[in-house]
Amino acid sequence: MARYWYGDYVRITGNSAVLSGKDSAVAFWTRTFKRQPTIYYVSTPGKIIISEDGLSAWESGTWTGMNTKSKGGNYAANWSKQDDIWKLQSEMYVTLSHY
Repeated sequence: MARYWYGDYVRITGNSAVLSGKDSAVAFWTRTFKRQPTIYYVSTPGKIIISEDGLSAWESGTWTGMNTKSKGGNYAANWSKQDDIWKLQSEMYVTLSHY
């Protein structure tokens, strides 16, 4: 996943934890998968809007969690294009469904 993140990537998790920086996010997911190796999430885009200059995009949709107490909700993502490669600048997830 990390290859799609900028170095200053920011993620707000479904429980409102803020992960600032690519290294912080990698550490978070490494810990998560060690504790719960069967956990996974599926993000389903509902809308993607690309800027007029084609260098940034807004994505929004829903997400579903499997083998976790957070079952799903909504998300938004900010993409940037640099050297013809799209990467995530930031993401925000909101949990709307629990066990």
